[in-house]
Amino acid sequence: MIDELIEKVLEAYPPERIERIKKRSEYTWNSNKDFESDRISYIVFANSGMQFPPIPEKTSDIDKEMIHQLRFMLDHSVIDDEHFPAFPSGIEQVTIPSMFGCVKESISASDHVKPIINSPSDVYSLPEAEIREGFVCHDFISRMAYKHKRSQGKLPVYITDIQGPFSCAAQMWGIEKFLCDLNEYPNEIHHLLSLCTDAIIKYYHAMYEAVEGDLVPIHCMPVLWVPKDCGVAVSDDFFAVYGKETAKEFSVPYLEKIGTEFGGVTAHTCG
Repeated sequence: MIDELIEKVLEAYPPERIERIKKRSEYTWNSNKDFESDRISYIVFANSGMQFPPIPEKTSDIDKEMIHQLRFMLDHSVIDDEHFPAFPSGIEQVTIPSMFGCVKESISASDHVKPIINSPSDVYSLPEAEIREGFVCHDFISRMAYKHKRSQGKLPVYITDIQGPFSCAAQMWGIEKFLCDLNEYPNEIHHLLSLCTDAIIKYYHAMYEAVEGDLVPIHCMPVLWVPKDCGVAVSDDFFAVYGKETAKEFSVPYLEKIGTEFGGVTAHTCG
């Protein structure tokens, strides 16, 4: 079923259509550049309502996920917009914090990162950021590698949710406490921000390696194509709640380090 769906998606999105999607998308991403497009790029969040046969009950969860994603691509293909066919990887804000051993906790029916910084000095004794088996960071890399291998690299893979350094540090510290402690413990917070930045860079390299370079470096929304000169994307959902001076000191330098590593950085914020 997966192989059949992949072939149908490739038929629905032939190379010339992919090139049109990329050209229009690039025009939008780099509107200051001197090239032309026949129209602006847009994506319609609607499906045609195609009917598909049921998925066999014994199908593994990862294969079911691939089938649903392929059906979405095929269903959407009848709309002539800039939806880019690739496998989404899923979204978990704990991805980067889990490289330090963080896990999720549920509070008021919502998932959060369970803080591991109990006192500011804890930042100096954190374990090295690693892609640890049994944690979300490892699970997503494995899922990306599986989708790439199972599809024989015929379709790219989107990144998972990559929270930016500020967001990762805040969640590991405890969000409200972190925002209150910015001015009281700047040395410890900068140390943690630096660790989170290095972890993000390390994880991005691991994602590229898992899919042999065929990665679309954006997760929100996982329907977009990103030109290479835009680098990679991270999320900083706190941009809406802290001021310009805080951003200049505690966020921008670390985003710039990521941008230097990958040739650019796009910061998404839900705020």
